[in-house]
Amino acid sequence: MPLRERAKEKQNERRRDDRLKFSAAVRRKPGEKPVDQTPVPEGEPVAAHRFSGRIAALIVVLAFFAVMLVPTVNYYRTQMAELNELNASIDSLEAQRDDLKAEIARWDDPLYIKQQARERINLVMPGEKLYMVVGDRPEDQEAATEANGSTFEVRQELPWVDALLDSVRRSATD
Repeated sequence: MPLRERAKEKQNERRRDDRLKFSAAVRRKPGEKPVDQTPVPEGEPVAAHRFSGRIAALIVVLAFFAVMLVPTVNYYRTQMAELNELNASIDSLEAQRDDLKAEIARWDDPLYIKQQARERINLVMPGEKLYMVVGDRPEDQEAATEANGSTFEVRQELPWVDALLDSVRRSATD
């Protein structure tokens, strides 16, 4: 018999003996004499690990840590979600800041200032005349003007064929 097989047999015998001793010791009541049990047959494998008090203590400790970690992990996830929301808010505010800086840069241009003065407060350059129409437009003229618009503008909401016919009609009426 090879050396390795003999070593396995010895180890299996020791396991069988230990199993018999410890299982009998666990099952008997204090003061009782050990009862001889039938030995395990030769060919049957013997379990290498047994359930012990160490494993039970380890399970209890791991369960304790799991119970302690669940709220902490939940709190961490909540904070990470809040942090992501704040980062998104910061990004949107930075984009808004960049837009406002671009607006300020536009106001540094004298031509833009002139354009805004003409549109917002109706200022005119020296030598120009400003005509203002006071009063309301009649409703039928307002609708016709909005429908036609300028002859140079193409109505985008229409299909291209209708837009072409509309521009031809407007060119004939203007």
